[in-house]
Amino acid sequence: DDLLDPAVGVMDFKVIDRNCDCCGKWVCYYTALLKIQNHFYSFVSDPLFDFMITVAIIINTFFMSLDHYNQPEFLTNALNVLNVVFAVIFTLESIFKMIGLGKYYFLAGWNIFDLITVIVSVIDVSLANVAGLSVLRIFRLFRVLKLAQSWPTMRLLVTIILSTLGALGNLCVILCIIIYIFAVIGLNLFRDTHGKEKIHPRWGFSDFYHSMLMIFRVLCGEWIEPLYACMTLNEEVCLAIYLPALVFGNFIVLNLFLALLLNAFASDSLDKHRDGSDERSKLSEGWQRLKQL
Repeated sequence: DDLLDPAVGVMDFKVIDRNCDCCGKWVCYYTALLKIQNHFYSFVSDPLFDFMITVAIIINTFFMSLDHYNQPEFLTNALNVLNVVFAVIFTLESIFKMIGLGKYYFLAGWNIFDLITVIVSVIDVSLANVAGLSVLRIFRLFRVLKLAQSWPTMRLLVTIILSTLGALGNLCVILCIIIYIFAVIGLNLFRDTHGKEKIHPRWGFSDFYHSMLMIFRVLCGEWIEPLYACMTLNEEVCLAIYLPALVFGNFIVLNLFLALLLNAFASDSLDKHRDGSDERSKLSEGWQRLKQL
């Protein structure tokens, strides 16, 4: 990780201060604490440490996928115990990194993300028996994104996608405007007909809500059947709604989403962000370290 740490890669035994400037003035036995911090830094910067955390994330993801409706009680208990175990593992990971990296821990965005995930996991484990807080289980899924720390390509892809959110937000506004316009037009044209005799269950222009859903369905590519059903009632006037909505919404606006992403990948290519062609990822280095044990 780019932690802005001048000591990254230094494998000697010098006592390096990675804390704030005022810590040395107020902390007793500061040199001894720095030695402990340097040992923690050597531990968390070891590729084997990243490899073991990655394996824990993968195993945790597998066990999360086993949760299902009407599952046996022993499976529920086992998953609850495993959730506590993995929460402890990821909590210790964050604590060790905060001790070892000091102030540089908070300069990396992925570390902040890990810390938020850990805090939510601790709250989830602490309030597991409280009714109405099961929504916190959703945040367990964010543990999968922790793979980006040890997987450079995934980290790059996520970064590029996040960098395009501003432009994608503007396109979403335009898309909502298009859906609104065609929904209102369809509501005014077909409200009376579809209110008495809907052409399709839940997908008519009887009210504004169903009109929005109908246009959204057209944008998703399901327009042939609704168009045919509409033409049996309103003849060719249906073409004035379905085809323009399909052309402007699907063929133009939705394809602009892909164009923005492709442009982002073109300007921020994978080769541009790689530190070097001969640099091995932390996963491969950790695997080599594991085989040497």
